Amino acid sequence: MVQTTSQNRCTLIGITKNHSLAEPKDSPSSVKPLAVDPNQAAALLSSTYSSLEKDRATGHMGVPYVKAGRRVIYRLADLDKWLTANRIVPSSKGVNHE
Repeated sequence: MVQTTSQNRCTLIGITKNHSLAEPKDSPSSVKPLAVDPNQAAALLSSTYSSLEKDRATGHMGVPYVKAGRRVIYRLADLDKWLTANRIVPSSKGVNHE
């Protein structure tokens, strides 16, 4: 049942048998994000906001980012690729085993 409010907006006041109060499967809370803001990216990289800000200005680390209007976001896929590309596996050469 729908009730019209004084501002000519409709408000749902009843639920039919075929509908539930549960969130739909594609609700924002069940969808994994594609990108995060600089603070979240810094936390994921065990870095700081200011370090990522410096990187955007100078490119000293080369972390890819996206400008969405005035906002800066970091794609999770790009962060994963960057981490993989910058992975260092220490070799046993040069390690002094006594």
